[in-house]
Order: sequence, then C-alpha cells, then structure tokens
Amino acid sequence: MTFAIITLDGDHELVEDANAYQLEGPFTTFFQSDGGHGKISGWSLRVASLRTDRIASIRRVDPGAPPAVTLHETLEPVGLRAV
Repeated sequence: MTFAIITLDGDHELVEDANAYQLEGPFTTFFQSDGGHGKISGWSLRVASLRTDRIASIRRVDPGAPPAVTLHETLEPVGLRAV
C-alpha cells in the first residue's frame, strides 16, 4: 500500500510498502506489518518517518483506483530520515 503525504509547505511525498501509521512523539511513522491486517505490532517494520507538525494531509493510494487527488509525476518515495 502507498500513502501520499502533502506537507504544510506544499511538498508531496510518497511512502510505499506501508500499510499502517501512528504518532511516535514528534514524528508520524509508517509501518509495514505482517499479514496485511494493518495492525502495528513489535514485529512491524518501520518504513518512513515524517515530522507530524509538517504534515497537512495523508491519503492512502490504492493501486488501480482512480486518483482522489492529482499528484506530481516526479514524486520520490521517502524513507527514514531526521528533519
């Protein structure tokens, strides 16, 4: 599953291969959990983290579905990073 994030300064980010996210202190962390049930456990893999106070919106992007919003074609997947 992929999440499309729009930040407060208008940047667009894609987080691929994640099926859940949650707040962790000042960050929103995206996880890949086993079994596809979308529940985070101790065995979940952290895929990316973004500062929560910089996020304007998060949308799930399902493959094959018509896009709910138009995103730039040049989006690059993000990984773990400190900002």
